[in-house]
Amino acid sequence: MKYDKIVEISKERSRQNTEVALRAIEEMLREGEWITVAELAKRTKLSRANFYVNKDIRKSLDDARYRQQRMLKINFDSVMEIEDLQQKLRKLNLEMVKLRVENQELQVINRNLQKEI
Repeated sequence: MKYDKIVEISKERSRQNTEVALRAIEEMLREGEWITVAELAKRTKLSRANFYVNKDIRKSLDDARYRQQRMLKINFDSVMEIEDLQQKLRKLNLEMVKLRVENQELQVINRNLQKEI
């Protein structure tokens, strides 16, 4: 009977550790913090081994990291697109300035030609 009680206590402690770890992972995701085993171990006061050995925690950790990498890639793609658009805008502004100068020159030529007529 003593062995059964020890196993029951061990399972309950493992379940509690799992819940603590899963909450910490979700909290870090919500806060936008980069998820690392070291940071999770510090926050939860659990050993690093828990995050590698426990299948539920490991799956949640891997999923959270995957989601972070996807968000990072999406953000990177957005940043690159914004930079491309800014580059195009700079080129168009430069072209617009050149065309304004050309327009002024043509207006001067037009006025001179009208005077000659």
